[in-house]
Amino acid sequence: MPSVDSENVDPKSAMVDVAERLLGTAGVDALSMRDVASVAGQRNTSAVQYHFGGRDQLLIEVFRRRMVAIAQARREFLEVLDAEGRGHDLRALVDASIIPFASSVGTSEDGANYAEFIVRLLPTVDYFSADLDSLGNANREIHQRLVAALAHLPEDVAAERVEMVYNMAFSAIAIYTKRRVLGIGTAVSTFDVYVDHLRVVAVEALSAPQSF
Repeated sequence: MPSVDSENVDPKSAMVDVAERLLGTAGVDALSMRDVASVAGQRNTSAVQYHFGGRDQLLIEVFRRRMVAIAQARREFLEVLDAEGRGHDLRALVDASIIPFASSVGTSEDGANYAEFIVRLLPTVDYFSADLDSLGNANREIHQRLVAALAHLPEDVAAERVEMVYNMAFSAIAIYTKRRVLGIGTAVSTFDVYVDHLRVVAVEALSAPQSF
């Protein structure tokens, strides 16, 4: 990967750019902070520590950038649903949750690495926080509408089930894309068909009655 010309470039922004590209090509485990600093045109190999406080904070910045882009796609999806009068339909809301994420990763190695990265960081990040969504907090709005659509469940159970389905869907997409790239696994569906299956499973999981 060619180095960034460090003149007239904000070093923090340059390092986030480089880290995002390296994550896409090498994956999170192979990401070297020395490489990030070097490719970003920083002579000081401790530049990541200086500007971000460490590797984890840099990864959070990359995560924020990716999730804001996904949130924007969700906001646009939600606006279309509202215009069509389907903004509170369960199936439509599931689509608004899953399709933008799936579209952001696709089936390339780059996408597989990003999906793996995002899923690995999700347990440590509040992905409904306002700073991950500068466009009206579409993530939280879709979540709230999904909970409201599950009127057959107590509100706390509905909220927990929605989060379970989020985690299931994102993890399933990450696993599918990574295993496809590595050439392992038994899935024979195309990515689009797999996502369609996942949407059906998500709707059924959310619609199921409380069993105990």
